[in-house]
Amino acid sequence: MYFEHKKGLKSEELVIAWFHKNGWEVLGQRIKTPYAEIDLLVIKNNIIKIIEVKSIRNKEFMSHRVSTRQKQRLRQAYSYFSNRFNKTVEIEIAFVDRNENIEFVEFC
Repeated sequence: MYFEHKKGLKSEELVIAWFHKNGWEVLGQRIKTPYAEIDLLVIKNNIIKIIEVKSIRNKEFMSHRVSTRQKQRLRQAYSYFSNRFNKTVEIEIAFVDRNENIEFVEFC
């Protein structure tokens, strides 16, 4: 379990670095809401993104990395932030592979 936790933290660091490099401001990391813990909350212009970070070994399993319950919690967190900010709110999943490549998938 400890190894998985460290791998998750490393993935978050890589995603944070990507957002900083691309002009986004990180509003928070591991933000607790009444519905879910949000890995990252970032902003650029009038867009706020809720980012769920997932480490993956194989791209074939990306669709299985976010459970039905987690999807429901992310939707509730989306509503939570949409009601608090007068900005566009989006959700993305950031998949980080073992070679430290990051792939973003828009969450619907």
